[in-house]
Amino acid sequence: MSIFGTPAFQSGGVRSLTSLPAGAVNTATGDLIVVGIAWSDSGTITAVNDTALNTYVPLTAATGDLGGTGAQQFWYCIGATANAANIVTATESFANNYSTIAVWDVPVTAVPLFDAQSAQGAGGTGNTGNITTVGADEFIAAFAVDGQGTDSYTRAGSYTLDGSYGTFSGACHGYLVAPVTASPLSIFASVPGGALTMGVGFKAPVTNLASAVNFGVVLVQN
Repeated sequence: MSIFGTPAFQSGGVRSLTSLPAGAVNTATGDLIVVGIAWSDSGTITAVNDTALNTYVPLTAATGDLGGTGAQQFWYCIGATANAANIVTATESFANNYSTIAVWDVPVTAVPLFDAQSAQGAGGTGNTGNITTVGADEFIAAFAVDGQGTDSYTRAGSYTLDGSYGTFSGACHGYLVAPVTASPLSIFASVPGGALTMGVGFKAPVTNLASAVNFGVVLVQN
């Protein structure tokens, strides 16, 4: 049984502002919060904060989308503090052009671990770039963005389309039960022609007899 439940999802977008909020999500104690951000400027995301005062970890941004001058980036929080109307906000170092944000609030039954982030997928394929995961119980979030906003987003396979911010960005999530080695994930069935897609994976902690023995734990069964 997976430790990951069905996420609550919110998205948002702004133009010419330094504060980029998503809609409110009901965050329970211990939740995993995953944030995808894309922007069409040469600046950076300086912070991600929320109403519950959680701490977020940034992953490496991938440059080149929304017109070629911007970037995509994931941030995440493991073990969130509860807030029934939690609003996640990204702070930008610029106030020009267009930005969009996606937030997944994932209920969990154990403390997950960050596993891997994909490269940025080629424009218009709906696939992430290559990703290597190791978990046998994995939550995957994917974020696709298009600077032109000319088409819609649809899911591929067993993935769930969480929503889109107009035609400028789309978000999906899914679950992996086996590791992926240096391969793209086909997460969107269709995206705008210029859209670029990234994915991020979080794995369940490994708890088995072999790991317990490695740490000198002896189990006795009567």
